[in-house]
Amino acid sequence: MKYFERRIRLLFIIPIFFLLKRIKIGQTVFWYSVCSGAAVAGIYALVNKLWLFPGMRVSGSYHSIAFGDLAIVMAFMSLTSLGFFLKKNNTYIVIPIVAFLLGVIACLLSGSKGAWIAFPAFAVIIFFYLGNRTRIWVRLLLCLTACILIFSAYHIPATGIADRIQAMKKEWSDYQADNRSKGSIACRIEGWKAAWKIFKQHPAMGAGVGSFQPIVKKMIENGEISKIIARFSQPHSSYLYSMAECGIPGLFAILCVFIVPLWLMISSAGKSGFQRDILYGGIILIVGFMHFGLTESIFRRNININFYVIMLALVLSNLSVQKKINETDNKW
Repeated sequence: MKYFERRIRLLFIIPIFFLLKRIKIGQTVFWYSVCSGAAVAGIYALVNKLWLFPGMRVSGSYHSIAFGDLAIVMAFMSLTSLGFFLKKNNTYIVIPIVAFLLGVIACLLSGSKGAWIAFPAFAVIIFFYLGNRTRIWVRLLLCLTACILIFSAYHIPATGIADRIQAMKKEWSDYQADNRSKGSIACRIEGWKAAWKIFKQHPAMGAGVGSFQPIVKKMIENGEISKIIARFSQPHSSYLYSMAECGIPGLFAILCVFIVPLWLMISSAGKSGFQRDILYGGIILIVGFMHFGLTESIFRRNININFYVIMLALVLSNLSVQKKINETDNKW
C-alpha cells in the first residue's frame, strides 16, 4: 500500500470540496491568496538569487522544479483575476499585474525547463480569457510585453537562464553522440524509453505498482538502457509512469484526473462576470499540471498533490456557490 499512499491523497478533493462548499470561502479570499502566492514566490526568488545564494537555482522547501511549477501556475492564475479586481476599482489592476510579473520571475529563476514549456498554452488561454474585455491590439501588446520580459531575462547573466538553455543544448548533443552518462535530458529520455518498453510488455494492467525500478535494474544489467536512471524509481513522466505500472487503466485514470474537471470548466467558459474569471483560473491550473506531467512525475510530491487538490476544490466550490446564487437570482 505504500506505493498507493500518495495517489490516494487525490481522493481528498471530495471531502475538501464539500467542506469549502459548506463554509463558502468567497472569491475575495481566493484571488488575494493566488496573487499573494505569486508575489511572495517572486520576492523570495529575487532575494535568494541576488543576495542569499547568487548563481544557484531558486528552490522552495522541496525542489526547484516544484517551486517553478507552482510559481508559474499562480502567476497566470493571477491574470484571470483581472475582471474581479477591475470591478472594485481600476487602480486594483496593479495587484494581478504585479503578481503575474513576480510569479514569472520566480519561475524563470527556478530554472525549471519543464515549467517553461507551459508558457505558450497559458498565453493562448489568457488571449481567449481577455476576449471581448479588451481590443485585440491590447492582447497582442500583452503578449509582446511577456516576450520582451523573457528575452530580457535570457540576456541578463545573473538570471542563469542562458546557462540553463546552453547546458540543455550540450546535453542533447552529448546524448546524440551516445554520451549518456549525465544530464537531465539523458535521464528523461532513457526513463521514457524504459517506461515505454515496460508498457509494451504489459499493456493490459501494467507491470504492477512499484515495479518500475526493479525492472529498470534488470534492463541495465542486460544493456538495454543507460545506467544513468538506476537510482530513479520513476521515469520523469506522469503519463508513462502510470502506463508502465498500471497499463491502459493507469493512463485512463490520470487523464480523468485532468480531463473531467477541465471539460466541466471548458463547457462553462462562456459565462460572464466573476464566474468566468474563476473558470479560466481553473483551466490554467489544470492545463499547467497536464504540461508538468509530461516531463515530471508530479503526483509523487506531496506539495504538488496538496496544491492541485486544494486549489481545484476551491475553484469547483466557488463555481458551485456562484451557480446557486445565479439560480436564486433568476427565480426572483
